[in-house]
Amino acid sequence: MPFEQIADLGPELLAAESELSSLAAAWEDRQSDLEEHAALTEMRQRMRRRWAIETGMIEGLYALDRGTTQLLIDRGLHSDLISHGDSDQPAEAVVAYLHDQAGVYDWLFDFIRSERVLSTSFVKELHRLLTRHQDTTEAIDGLGQRVHVPLLKGEWKRMPNNPTREGETVHEYTPPEQVASEMDRLVALHAEHVSQRVAPEVEAAWLHHRFTQIHPFQDGNGRVARAITSLVLLQGKLFPLSVSPDEKAAYIGVLERADAGDLQPLIRLITGIQSRELRHALSIADDLSTEQKIFDAAFRKAKESRDERVATQEQVLSVGRDLVALAAQDFREARNQFNERMQREGLTGEFRASVYEPRDEKQSNWFFASVVTCAETLGYFADTRAFHQWIKLGITHEQEHRHTDLVLSAHSVGRAFKGVLAFSAFVEQIQRGEGGRTVRGPTLAVDDAFTFGYLERKETLEPKLRQWLETARLSLLRSWSETV
Repeated sequence: MPFEQIADLGPELLAAESELSSLAAAWEDRQSDLEEHAALTEMRQRMRRRWAIETGMIEGLYALDRGTTQLLIDRGLHSDLISHGDSDQPAEAVVAYLHDQAGVYDWLFDFIRSERVLSTSFVKELHRLLTRHQDTTEAIDGLGQRVHVPLLKGEWKRMPNNPTREGETVHEYTPPEQVASEMDRLVALHAEHVSQRVAPEVEAAWLHHRFTQIHPFQDGNGRVARAITSLVLLQGKLFPLSVSPDEKAAYIGVLERADAGDLQPLIRLITGIQSRELRHALSIADDLSTEQKIFDAAFRKAKESRDERVATQEQVLSVGRDLVALAAQDFREARNQFNERMQREGLTGEFRASVYEPRDEKQSNWFFASVVTCAETLGYFADTRAFHQWIKLGITHEQEHRHTDLVLSAHSVGRAFKGVLAFSAFVEQIQRGEGGRTVRGPTLAVDDAFTFGYLERKETLEPKLRQWLETARLSLLRSWSETV
């Protein structure tokens, strides 16, 4: 892929609204109640350690097994927690890298507190700090052999660093002689985006990709990219970007899609990670809500803004009911299309699609266990008391008494209702026979919840929900096809 100069965001992305505003507002509200609580401090320390560990692992600077990674997150960045064989590097070397990266994590917060602006000198200093204990990097000599050469710390590259990908194609990053001008352009465009209030997840994706497109340093570009991406997200009241080794393939894939001109997959990946982090943080906050200090603060705040909150909550519940009605209509249209196709194929007597909605309060409690299980898998607590509606699209094999059902559940997020709702979707396969009823599932139909809150408009949410429902219906058809 030949070298291209970095491109600005298009008008559509420049004007896009943040999909994370409601969750971020809910977390900011809860965080203020917990500011001096020890559990919040511990959560931040664990997040700091996880970021420090994963940013080096994703780049291949070192490897750690899953158990050791969790031990370091839980107990601290200590070399005595890394046993022989747990890593491909000496324990002391790994921990030196980890402390470099944790120090940069802290420096990002200092940067925000001092109200500094992103500059090329700051980026160079980031690189110098991240590579403090990395003295060499790989290069190709004149004979085409891999050799280790001294690493230039905090300096733009002096030689090309273009990788060879599958098919022996060379991916060309910015040539050394153009790095300075491209980095100046990157910083200038970012400043314009800040003044235009570009959504943080959009700006984070753009800055991450354009920086990696330049690849200004000899090595360590991935770590610097995730650091400046985290800076943008933190400035937007979100969490640092932490990509786990399990997400590496997807992460590389969306960066390659961005290379081809499509930034949306990278935006969606960052949005998904942030949504997961915010829901997890809200769940931790909920677990602490029984403590007296938090209860007193919440009770006082509730009295001061009771009328406003009641109105806000009713607003999001109204939007939730409208979106459930939209989903029900979508399911009915899918049912009709399926049955029409069955009739054309002469299979009407064998297969039948149907849509089911609960008619009373007792039926509204069906699927409770499955809804809770799916929410736990997605990393949040599903509250079906504040709000709960569900609908089911099923395909029945009439002769074999076999059902494949897609269930959509709409419910509140968190143990205390804060104006955030979520839709989850799962598939269950049911076989009825002489031995009774056998259920297989629930299996998530979509790998993330459709989450929204009181700051989002129904008109903006509807097209996004239709796309999400399409993914859910495809999961139903795939599951059904396995039983035919």
